[in-house]
Amino acid sequence: MDSTKSCLSGGEVLMSRSQLSRYDGSGDSLGLYLSFLGVIYDVSKGSQHYKPGGSYSFFAGKDASKAFITGDFAESGLTDDLSELDIQSFDGIQTWIDLYENDYKRVGKLIGTYYDSNGCETQSLHWVRQQIQLNNHLKEQQNDELKVFPYCNSEWSGVTNSGRVWCSRGSGGQDRDWVGVPRQLFVTEKKQYRCACVRDSGPPTQPAIVYADDDTPNDKTPSDEDIGDLSNPLLKEYDGCNPASFECRIKD
Repeated sequence: MDSTKSCLSGGEVLMSRSQLSRYDGSGDSLGLYLSFLGVIYDVSKGSQHYKPGGSYSFFAGKDASKAFITGDFAESGLTDDLSELDIQSFDGIQTWIDLYENDYKRVGKLIGTYYDSNGCETQSLHWVRQQIQLNNHLKEQQNDELKVFPYCNSEWSGVTNSGRVWCSRGSGGQDRDWVGVPRQLFVTEKKQYRCACVRDSGPPTQPAIVYADDDTPNDKTPSDEDIGDLSNPLLKEYDGCNPASFECRIKD
């Protein structure tokens, strides 16, 4: 086991993958460790879960960060490579970091993907942190979107292959002082539509951008309009539904 003071906190050690593999809790092992994002933790106090035969034994003696996130516990999934994950997959990473930092003793760092031979952070770790920040930003955007375009109430019958969507003051779990009308909202990151309740009176939540070189005749400015957010370009009406109705009938 190598140790160095470069980029390490007091008492921390550096380990190679082969060294860490000797801490898998088996009969001739040196202890019970695992690594998450290159940080090694002593999980001996949770040995019933991490020792051979335990429900999380496949995490012991290695860094299987990807499996924590994906739930893929096959050998191919027990890796620390997160490069192929989509942005939403980074949502729960901080929860795992907090769990191990709060519940288990930090031992040191694993030489490889996230820390170099001096225990210093690699570009891969910086990239993961960027993905976490981007995911947090995306969630903030989604929360803002839900306030403007809350989900519709909905019901569906498999017998008739039909149903309805409708709006109320509390639909989508967003209490508000307006009801709105159902529209199909295109969600760009998912490339698909969902039902949204849209405010149909008052000025738009976000005024439209008017370009100086726009030659399109327009007698009204966005502030003159009294149609709420109905002019948003990501919206479309339900076929065969009265656009002013709070409810739309739909068929498969």
